[in-house]
Amino acid sequence: MTKTLIYLKILFAVACSQCFAFEAKPNSTISTFVEVRKYQYDEPDIMSKYSDLPLFGLGIDYFAPMNTGQLHTRIKYSTGMTDYSSKNTGKTYDDITHVFTLESVYALNVEKFQLFSGIGYRWLYDDWGGKTSTTGHSTYDRRSRYLYVPIGFSYRNRSNRIISTQLNVLVSGNQKSYLGAVSNAGDISKDQNAGYGLSVNYKLNESIHFFSEYWDIERSETVQGYYEPQNETFETGIRFYLR
Repeated sequence: MTKTLIYLKILFAVACSQCFAFEAKPNSTISTFVEVRKYQYDEPDIMSKYSDLPLFGLGIDYFAPMNTGQLHTRIKYSTGMTDYSSKNTGKTYDDITHVFTLESVYALNVEKFQLFSGIGYRWLYDDWGGKTSTTGHSTYDRRSRYLYVPIGFSYRNRSNRIISTQLNVLVSGNQKSYLGAVSNAGDISKDQNAGYGLSVNYKLNESIHFFSEYWDIERSETVQGYYEPQNETFETGIRFYLR
């Protein structure tokens, strides 16, 4: 986990430094933001992971005009504490969860609307290993990653407020459970390629955006007798733009 996390933090830092150092083309813009979000991950009737305190995140938006539309690229990283709860394996508290997202879309202008699509990548890591639950079960780290195609539209009303809706079509997903630390099965990687995501973003003004995100991922393949159950992720929060 450590090497992967260090790599992602370096990637994020490099991207930030490049955006700040980048000499923007005419009419292109670069914005940085902070965000707070509530997080909940559910495997129905099995377990859940949720944040009592919001996750804290940093990110960058880059907009570049292109013909009748624009290119929009977003990089963001969030982290915070989550709690685990299961009727079968008890509870743990203050587990660190990391989420990294990279998304790039082309938006086509059609009067007051924008239609957009592109490519996205989401990486999540539960730094959960090395604990014992309230029922005496050992915990392990867990990583998920999604490659997806975002498809959506935005609408600007008379007050210059913008609402955007987006469907994320999952192209490929993979869940890795680092079971080697707690069993003889070793680390197990399972493909989980069926599912989708939905998101809504409301731009109140240039500085404040409200958002909500949802993922529904189907059961994975079975590997060595293990599988990843169908799961849902719910996130909602506020984004504050700094420039």
